[in-house]
Amino acid sequence: MKTARKFLVLVISLIASISFSITAAAQEEDWKDLLGTIVDGSVLTDNKESTGTVREDITKGQYLSDGSSYISDEGNNIVYISGTTYCHRTAEELRADVYLQRLENGTWVTVTYQHYSAYNTYYAHNGFDILVKPGYYYRTVTNHVAIKGDTVESMTSRTDGLYID
Repeated sequence: MKTARKFLVLVISLIASISFSITAAAQEEDWKDLLGTIVDGSVLTDNKESTGTVREDITKGQYLSDGSSYISDEGNNIVYISGTTYCHRTAEELRADVYLQRLENGTWVTVTYQHYSAYNTYYAHNGFDILVKPGYYYRTVTNHVAIKGDTVESMTSRTDGLYID
């Protein structure tokens, strides 16, 4: 009786192990199948870093020049994200609001964000490391804002999506 029970436990363990391996392999293939897909302006990649930029033409009265978003896979489920905002000339307030987003069921969902303001300058930079949940695509979106008196200008940059495994 004990031998039959041990055999049954062994068979059940073997079946569970095989089904887990098949599930893990299927999930790995799922993310690979999405490579090259564009979701809300971001290409899904297996790169280790991505930079997205936005640039404004110089016109009379404009402050904002350009901005960038950045994301890199630092290993051990840590990503570094940043955003940089530039002006043609000094603004009273310059912002680089950086958002980390994760792709869930085909939609980018904000995981966290950090607001940063610099004053009486033409340059603002905001960056930080964050521990993320593996098995997803991640991207950075930065809202760039310049304020001078009653003038408020804004634009948005975004990176491509990086798969973090």
